Amino acid sequence: MTTSEALVFPAVVDCLANNAALIAFIPHTDGKARVFDQNTLENQVFPYLVIGGTTFVPHDVFGKLGQEYTVTIHGWSSKSGKLELVQMHNLVHTALNRFDASITGHHWIYCLLEFSELLEEHDRNIDLMHKVERYRILTREV
Repeated sequence: MTTSEALVFPAVVDCLANNAALIAFIPHTDGKARVFDQNTLENQVFPYLVIGGTTFVPHDVFGKLGQEYTVTIHGWSSKSGKLELVQMHNLVHTALNRFDASITGHHWIYCLLEFSELLEEHDRNIDLMHKVERYRILTREV
């Protein structure tokens, strides 16, 4: 049995990019929310989300192969103050925490917020606010 890794991360991106509240808050020209699974262009419009680092560990239980993942989501804002990123975090949290995806060959057991941190960053001669959130996802083979 293969791992669910190739199914988990696209499900997270799709969940966020197609979420109506996020589309209204951070609309992209493609009609989805500004959620990227890659580094962004230097002139990207703020605010936006980037799917960052991920981890994977086996999580086998009762003879069933399981996988536990973490996915880190970075929110970026060029507005001074924390409000815009706190609002975006609330939308991400509503969409992802306890999110239940349907993935082929695997049960999606849970997706839970593990931690969140708000940082001030100084990049390209501008001050940025940076929200880092990590979600833990558990899947098990059918």
